Amino acid sequence: MRNLATLLRGQGRGAEAESWTRYADAVATRPASPYGPPAHHAPPRHPHAKPPLNSYAIYALTFGLVGLVTCGLPSIPAIVAGHLAWVRVRRSGERGLGLALTGIALGWIMIAFWLLILIGILAPPAEGE
Repeated sequence: MRNLATLLRGQGRGAEAESWTRYADAVATRPASPYGPPAHHAPPRHPHAKPPLNSYAIYALTFGLVGLVTCGLPSIPAIVAGHLAWVRVRRSGERGLGLALTGIALGWIMIAFWLLILIGILAPPAEGE
């Protein structure tokens, strides 16, 4: 408020600057509340509104599904995002626990599948073959 008053004085608007200076003085001399500053409350939610869907859960499911087509490359991000979503959904009450668990499961399934393929490729052939 004092900065505004200084700016207004520089523009030649002395009366307006004086009113802002008086207002700043009144606010500065006002006694502090014993309860601290007023708390900001979120607007009330509709009682029948669904909680929001966790974005990490969507990422986990998406990465898990894409991993089926892309040789399992996004499987690790699916697992990480799924675990992050799982923790946040349980703490905040958001929706998306099923999506998170599906993303985790798809990620691990794809890692196991490609690990078996890799073992099969690297394994030496049997004696009789």
